[in-house]
Amino acid sequence: MKIAVDFDGTIVEHRYPDIGKEMLFAFDTLKALQKQKHQLILWTFRSGKELEEAVEYCRKNGVEFYAVNKSYPEEQFDEQTTSRKIQADIFIDDRNVGGFPGWGRIYQMLNPHENPHLEEELRELTGKKSFFRRLFGSLILLLAVSVFYGCGNNNNVSSKRIKADAEVLKLTTLALPGSNMTVRSGDSIPVVLSVPDTLIVDSIQLFTGGRQQPTLLNTLTGLIPTAGFNPGRLGVRMKVFLASGHSETHSRQVTVLSDIIPQEYGYRVVRIYPHDVKAYTQGLQYSDGFLYEGTGQYSQSSLRKVALESGEPVKIRNLSGELFGEGITVFRDKIYQLTYRSQVGFVYDKNSFEELQKIYYQNKEGWGLTHNGSELIMSDGSNILYFLDPELFTVNRQIEVYNHTGIVDALNELEYINGKIWANRYYTDEIVMIDPASGKVEGRINLKGILPASDRKSTTDVLNGIAWDSREERIFVTGKYWPKLFEIQVYGK
Repeated sequence: MKIAVDFDGTIVEHRYPDIGKEMLFAFDTLKALQKQKHQLILWTFRSGKELEEAVEYCRKNGVEFYAVNKSYPEEQFDEQTTSRKIQADIFIDDRNVGGFPGWGRIYQMLNPHENPHLEEELRELTGKKSFFRRLFGSLILLLAVSVFYGCGNNNNVSSKRIKADAEVLKLTTLALPGSNMTVRSGDSIPVVLSVPDTLIVDSIQLFTGGRQQPTLLNTLTGLIPTAGFNPGRLGVRMKVFLASGHSETHSRQVTVLSDIIPQEYGYRVVRIYPHDVKAYTQGLQYSDGFLYEGTGQYSQSSLRKVALESGEPVKIRNLSGELFGEGITVFRDKIYQLTYRSQVGFVYDKNSFEELQKIYYQNKEGWGLTHNGSELIMSDGSNILYFLDPELFTVNRQIEVYNHTGIVDALNELEYINGKIWANRYYTDEIVMIDPASGKVEGRINLKGILPASDRKSTTDVLNGIAWDSREERIFVTGKYWPKLFEIQVYGK
């Protein structure tokens, strides 16, 4: 059994950031549970040095944790942006509804076989003997209700709140949808509820993505349509009403895939132009007869206006050495440029390259940038594209990018071509064509081999950079530290 345990106010008295006095019987109980092979998880708002001190304090008192602030030791997640309920069977926290019962009481509740009077006492409190017999005979009593933690930092990451719903062992079982279920867009999500013969289900309320679906009446099975939902992670919640008046809630996360098999495209090289082999290309756009290019690497990042025929820069603005330049886009009479991990970007006058303003964003990393005529579109290396207000740089909406088999991530340099988003995928020779409304990948181009081996050196890096001449309908591609820029034509296979 996984048991998540709070520290301050639960294992020790509240003295944060110091460590308070041990709560009576805390370590005796934890060591006993540990000896019974339960997996103990330390789940606390502490971080950094204060967290290390708490872990060491527990270790010196004979308690080793299976995981710390994680559902399991190998779990990977971004602690700065992610808030979620931990996966544990029991939560022990001093902020439980009804107050903290004390460690001796907790031990008794987890070991009812050692206290024959416990069930009778609980029965007197609730008047539901059969319920508690079934409860303890089956497994456990969930103790915790709410866990809150805050995490502030210099990047103004807002404090997070984690809430674990108070519940006892459920009487019904959700067979479908199962964990990690995937369905194609347009298909239905199956619902199958399993209940003991002694229970009668009156109705089941269904919710997907916050939208209420038709209620299931006098049945344990049903189908939830995915029509109207874009590909991505879709929350499914159902509230089960029993004839006895009791109700229970089940939740699942289902992944909706695209229902489109991407069109495969070939290419032919129309013309080859020189490209600065010292340019670590991060952003590329064609406008008014010139290429505009953003380059990266610390102490080497720049914004450039480049003559197409010669590949020579006609104007350069260098970034500060501590900044790593990323994607750019020319929008109206301005140029926008992202940086890698500084969470800051810049707006320049298109003609003079004079800095007009700084822009700030919450994404941990900035990668690619383009626009659709009214909004900026930004990538951050994941499968998510963000549509931004060009004045405020706030997120208007976002899409998750999927094909018919799964997630399509590592989205890098972007270009908006004929109503579709074209994206380089980092560390690949692939460009994907994305529907900006749904996130579905509609096409794919494999540019493997476009830069001949004879032009490659030890410093030559990956394909990155797409530019579109809308007037002449020309497509240009290049890469990081590439000596050439290619004009290509694309055709369906």
